[in-house]
Amino acid sequence: MIKITKRPLIALLLLISAFSCKSKIKQQDDELYSRHLQRQVKLTIISTPMPDDKSEMNLLLLNDGQEMGQFRIKEIVDSLYSKNLIKPLLVVGIHAGDRMKEYGVAD
Repeated sequence: MIKITKRPLIALLLLISAFSCKSKIKQQDDELYSRHLQRQVKLTIISTPMPDDKSEMNLLLLNDGQEMGQFRIKEIVDSLYSKNLIKPLLVVGIHAGDRMKEYGVAD
C-alpha cells in the first residue's frame, strides 16, 4: 500500500493556484515635475496588458491618486478585466498636494 502524505500535496496545490491566479494587472509609481504647480507630482499607474493595437487602449485619469489603495482601484480593474467587462485600460492616479489650491476652488 502506498502512503501519500498531505503536506506535499497541499504545497503543490498552493503553488499551482498561486501561478494560475497571478494578476495580469501591473501597478507602479512615477513622478513628473509640474512647472505650474512648481513641485514634483507623484503618479500611481495601473495598467492592464497592452493590446497590439494601441488605439484600443483607454485612459482614466484620477484626482487624489493617493486614495487609490483605499478605494481598491487595482483590485477592481483586475476583477473587471479578468471577466472581460472592460477593454484594455491605463489608470493614472495624480497625487494631490494642496487640494484647495490645485483644484482651483480657493479664492
